[in-house]
Amino acid sequence: MKTRITALLKNNFIFIAASVLMLLLFCGIRISVDDSLTLNEAMGYNLKELILRICQDYQYQSSRIIVNGVIWFTLKYAVSVWPALNAIAFFVLFCALRELFTDERTVSGDLIIVSCTFMLPFIQLSSSGWMVATMTEVWPVIAGIVALIPIKRRINEEAISVPKMLLFCVAMIYACNFELVMAFLLGTYTVYTVYILIKRKKDISIFILWAISVLSAIFIVTTPGNHNRVDVATGHWFPDFGSLSLIDKIDLGLSSTLRQIVFGNTALWALLCLLIMIVIWKRDKELSGRIFSAIPFTAVLLGLFGEKLSQNAYSLTEEVPRTGTINVFESWDISALIKLTIYLLITFLVSYFICEITVYKKQLFYTIIPLVFSVLGRMTLGFSPTVWASDLRTFFAVYILLLGMVIVINDIMRKQKLFAGNKISILYALMIVAGAINYIDSFLYIYNS
Repeated sequence: MKTRITALLKNNFIFIAASVLMLLLFCGIRISVDDSLTLNEAMGYNLKELILRICQDYQYQSSRIIVNGVIWFTLKYAVSVWPALNAIAFFVLFCALRELFTDERTVSGDLIIVSCTFMLPFIQLSSSGWMVATMTEVWPVIAGIVALIPIKRRINEEAISVPKMLLFCVAMIYACNFELVMAFLLGTYTVYTVYILIKRKKDISIFILWAISVLSAIFIVTTPGNHNRVDVATGHWFPDFGSLSLIDKIDLGLSSTLRQIVFGNTALWALLCLLIMIVIWKRDKELSGRIFSAIPFTAVLLGLFGEKLSQNAYSLTEEVPRTGTINVFESWDISALIKLTIYLLITFLVSYFICEITVYKKQLFYTIIPLVFSVLGRMTLGFSPTVWASDLRTFFAVYILLLGMVIVINDIMRKQKLFAGNKISILYALMIVAGAINYIDSFLYIYNS
């Protein structure tokens, strides 16, 4: 037992230190109005009433009875240790990211994982109450990352023990109770299940996890509370939602998602585009490949400085109107079509170059495919009147999977020795500094608010 604890501390020292920093970050959070309303309600229930309240969610509010159940029980019985629970959740995330997106443990790799995680836009979680938002938007995503690990293990022909399989099933059930996480897990496991069936392989562990994702999707679609919530949300958040056509809703989901990813000034997206450009320029001698690889990072710069360059440049990067980029019945114009084309082009280029960079193609099953389905899942919010209500919190699944892609490309760069000596040290230093700056910014925001 002592040997195991020593090995745990030695192998995960950086992650433990980072988790302590996360503990310090969330210890400074003050209970907001949104959190206090839910907290006061939870404190007013006894155990029987709390269970009844959770069951009522199914009938009248939401299919997230497991996710909401965790929130209610945490606020009722463990609110004082919530920062510690959150730190533990991020420790699990650090370990899951390393197992899923790297092939071996290295100090530099662990530092990059921590630095990239610190780049996540934590401040966005404050918009609806730190505690409720984190347990709703972040914890299920962490469970979703854990639930992807069996795909990598089975691709590598690693056995999954019964206790670990039970753990993966619990993670899958919890993660799939949140719609946006269910989307990328269902999509990923469906694609991989079809692949192994085509290869005429039998893998009971994959079939079980796929079945859980399918049953979760059916449960979400048939929950009466979701239909009731749409009616309430339409009047509260988006009264004009009923006047949108099918094409308008598709455009709204597509443009609001891709615009935020491409021009939303997200540090992780900028870093991913930069690494793609660096790798292609090091490996590809053709000028055309180098030019195309530079387009996504150029778009990042345009998003940062477009307003200062010219009005035309800024118009391409500005936020999407409330009803979408294109309204085919009212405001169809060439500029709107150009915007949408740019969003799609840059997204395609990034996806293409990730596939091009990845040497071990089966790796795509637990890297780019979950990311694609995560983006598609966010796009489906165009069919919901709450598309603007949750702001950037709905992008946390996308952000964490983008984080995974940064880790994968960094791992490829290390293995292929595309950088060496001072050059790689400078790159790592920049990544660590970027993560530290975002952490400090979040820290100051929390403790000064």
